Amino acid sequence: MNRSFLVVIVFLIAGCAVKTEQNFNLAPKLTQVEQQQIVSDTVRKLTEFYLPAKTRLSVQAFEDTFGISLLHNLREQGYEVQEQTQNTPNDSIGLQVRYILDQAGDLYRVTVMIGSNSLSRPYSEQNGVLTAAGCWVHKGNKHE
Repeated sequence: MNRSFLVVIVFLIAGCAVKTEQNFNLAPKLTQVEQQQIVSDTVRKLTEFYLPAKTRLSVQAFEDTFGISLLHNLREQGYEVQEQTQNTPNDSIGLQVRYILDQAGDLYRVTVMIGSNSLSRPYSEQNGVLTAAGCWVHKGNKHE
């Protein structure tokens, strides 16, 4: 129990320090269903901070299962999502969305960066079931 708590704390602290321009899925053991579960949870939380249909988001290529599912769910929820290319005019770009899905032992963590804000949450797999292993941690302003 003590060790798990320490790993969660380390994950959360590391989530506060993350700054990246790329997307990473470093949790290859997660099934597509488990990744979809994390995506659904993530998009549900995003709607508390950013109103769908009033928020323009911008993404660079999401090429893995998690990223493609995240892009689909964001659009399905009502977000305007623009996929950036080198030819995208700067005035049409919305809040930049990036993510990291990583793993340390039996714990997984998703961190989604929206503009200069971030949301992060750990998950664990117990008895073959993926569950949240802590609360969402938000860094930044409520709205940009």
